[in-house]
Amino acid sequence: MKRIVIGISFLIAFSGVKSENSNNNDDDCWATKINTSYACCPEDEVKFEDKYGYWSVNQSGKFCGIKRKEDVPLPEQSVDGLPSDKTKGRDDRDPNKYCFSEYIGNGYPCCKDQRPEKKTYLDMDGDWTIEDGKWCGFYDSSPRWNDREKYNNTREEWNAFKKQWDLIESNNYERLSVLPGENETMLNFGWYSRTDDSPIIRFGPKKDMNKNKEFVGTVNFFRNIKGIPYYTNRVTVTDLKPRSTYYYQRKLNGEWEDIIEFKTGNTDLIIIAYFGDPQIGGSKGRLSIANPTEPLNVFEATRNDAFNWNNTVYKAYEFQGFQQPDFYFTAGDNADEQAFPDVYESQESQYSAFLLPKIMQQIRLVPALGNHEINSKNFKNHFNVPNPYADEEVRGQNYLPSYHYYFKHYNILVIVLESTTGFDYEFEEIMSRATKSCPDCDWRIVMFHHDIYGAGETHINEDRVQYLRPVLLELLSKYNIDVVINGHDHVYSQSYFLKYDKNSSTKYTKLEIPKDKTYYNPEGTLFITANCATGSKLYRTAENVDYINTASQTFSINSGYLIFDRNEKRVSLTLFSYDFDNVKLIDEIVQINKKAKTPLLNIDPEPIDDEPEPTTTVESKTTTTTITTTTELTTTNESKTTTTTTPANTTTTTTTTTEITTVKPKTTTTTTTTTTTKITTTIEPEPSTVIEPECWADSYGYPCCSEGILALPFYTDEKGNKWGRENDDYCGIIEKPSNCWSEVFGYKCCSEDNKNAEYTDINGKWGVENDDWCGIIENSTTTTTNIINPTTTTTTTTTKANVTTTTSTTTTTTTTTTTTTTTTTTESPKPTVCAGNWNQCGGKEYTGPTCCNENYHCIYVNEYYSQCKTFQYYHY
Repeated sequence: MKRIVIGISFLIAFSGVKSENSNNNDDDCWATKINTSYACCPEDEVKFEDKYGYWSVNQSGKFCGIKRKEDVPLPEQSVDGLPSDKTKGRDDRDPNKYCFSEYIGNGYPCCKDQRPEKKTYLDMDGDWTIEDGKWCGFYDSSPRWNDREKYNNTREEWNAFKKQWDLIESNNYERLSVLPGENETMLNFGWYSRTDDSPIIRFGPKKDMNKNKEFVGTVNFFRNIKGIPYYTNRVTVTDLKPRSTYYYQRKLNGEWEDIIEFKTGNTDLIIIAYFGDPQIGGSKGRLSIANPTEPLNVFEATRNDAFNWNNTVYKAYEFQGFQQPDFYFTAGDNADEQAFPDVYESQESQYSAFLLPKIMQQIRLVPALGNHEINSKNFKNHFNVPNPYADEEVRGQNYLPSYHYYFKHYNILVIVLESTTGFDYEFEEIMSRATKSCPDCDWRIVMFHHDIYGAGETHINEDRVQYLRPVLLELLSKYNIDVVINGHDHVYSQSYFLKYDKNSSTKYTKLEIPKDKTYYNPEGTLFITANCATGSKLYRTAENVDYINTASQTFSINSGYLIFDRNEKRVSLTLFSYDFDNVKLIDEIVQINKKAKTPLLNIDPEPIDDEPEPTTTVESKTTTTTITTTTELTTTNESKTTTTTTPANTTTTTTTTTEITTVKPKTTTTTTTTTTTKITTTIEPEPSTVIEPECWADSYGYPCCSEGILALPFYTDEKGNKWGRENDDYCGIIEKPSNCWSEVFGYKCCSEDNKNAEYTDINGKWGVENDDWCGIIENSTTTTTNIINPTTTTTTTTTKANVTTTTSTTTTTTTTTTTTTTTTTTESPKPTVCAGNWNQCGGKEYTGPTCCNENYHCIYVNEYYSQCKTFQYYHY
């Protein structure tokens, strides 16, 4: 059993020790006298001690002193600011004698001249320069890779995870992968098992799993791992519908596992979250602050990166807020070990870490194959890819197990290539097959590992990339590919739109990307290189690359998004990349619009499974509640202001008698009569009255965004409020700054204020002018409405069959005293014909009905399209 690494040997057990002195003045800081780059941090927790005192390490990886041991004299300073005893025998437990470069790779010396201005190069390990023709490192360097030991905010979870990984998780090779099927109606499941039982996925819309369908797949022996035989299992599930909730179980080694919920998304809004290389295990050889003199081994690196990958995946899921991503794309090198015979089990452990996040069992995964994964058949056996074009079709069964695949999702065609060993004729064949399968798909997206038009300093000129550039760009242009997603270089970059040009010396022409511009069917392909998703390896960007629009190395965790939206006439793709650590966009948002080639789909979802639970047990109880409220109605005219105070006493008695109940089929008929009374006072304001726009975010304790409607939405909450970010804090986006609120729905406002409404929805009141809808402006009147609780009479007839029932009786008595005028109102009539569920209900150039059926609402999608949706699927 692998031991738990506890870090540096001098970590002390009483980590709560703190300094009694709180003086952090540089003149009095004892740590600065040891090394000018050190500071004092007397309030921090102790991480370790040495002969001079107690120390901590801040989040940037620098040492800081907590409390000095007064009985030990401090070392003398040398002329370059370093302790004069540096050249003497090294004591590795002494932080002021630590130099990272001596422990990286084959080891590099520490620079003799440690002045900060001498630093000429930085990377993920630290700061460097060249002395005497050799690279050397600086003592005060801060590691920039994603060392989980640096972060205090996840300290408790990280410590618990280390124990769990060491004892259990690292040897779990049977994790489930969920991939798309050949089209949107299918899901492909793949996993390892320790038995050759028939693989079964029980899948369907019912919470009672016995009522769902069982899908049986194939099983084949793969290989022995640590002396245990493992089998590859593949199952395909069919007949999925959009906007539906399903439940599934896997039968593993003869036992049914826990139930997992799976939701399908919309047909008209599809979100892809994409990641660069997860590279789990890639932090091998890095120096952690937990032990700055001993590089991480494979096991420790895999554990560190497993935690970080799980963290990244959930941040990407939570970022969108209202609608979860429909897909997770990973651009290859999902594992770091290249699975030669001596490290085969290490790669399997890294695949286990890759499939660790439980949320990945609820979202389709689309993985590419990287150069670190081609030397084994692990990728092929973990993932049940759709429409595979396997290498053995042309190379024979015993050649490398790499392959390409593709699938369709509504109006999007996705092609995944294996770029490490693939040849031009393979790329041509798979693209031809894919495009023939969906010639009218509005969007064509390709993903492969090597960033042939990226900006990474490490791989930009390697031979494989030089070969792939002209070969693939010619095919990408031939098959009209819109966007390419890559990894490999562990930096972020975005190219211009590139198109193959055989007559050019570069073999391409480019269309530049100005800021804040929407492209209409642009010529060429946009290449996106995603950064390392775990932060295990973070490389440098190259400078002055002709085809690059933007590139960066933030040394932080990020993810990119492709958001596909549409209406009947147009399709839209929005692209951006987000820095989760620093909470900001990495690049400018790019939007591409096209004329739609495919029709909008109106497919009914699965019916909601609202069957009662088989057995319910509740204790009997009686509750009496008395509530007294006071309502103030204020009437204002030119001469005076009158305030009327209205007390209201409400007594509610609820009696519930409940037994242990077995629910069987029953038929219930319910008749409900509801009367609603409104107390309404309308006051005409003076002509000079100006109604200032209100900041709705004030009620949440936040300001509104200074850019108003131009502010970039960060997320949309459950009430439909849109939020942005300013000054490192949230701000509310005011979406209706002009007097005409209906313009955002593609309609003018009525010429007459307070016009009689023909129809009312959640957005406001609507009138009709010139045979078209118009928004009614109500700013010229102020209406105060006090709604008296409705009185409801319910008659219920129940036919039962051997049912022990639950009886609930509620009696409500309402007494209201008021001196205001009371009027009984009814809802304004709606048009007799409304748009169908999920159909268009508004937008420019639209002439159809703008009302929706009950429980559906006309929701703005873009200026050309509003759609009848339930709030469950309301999205920005």
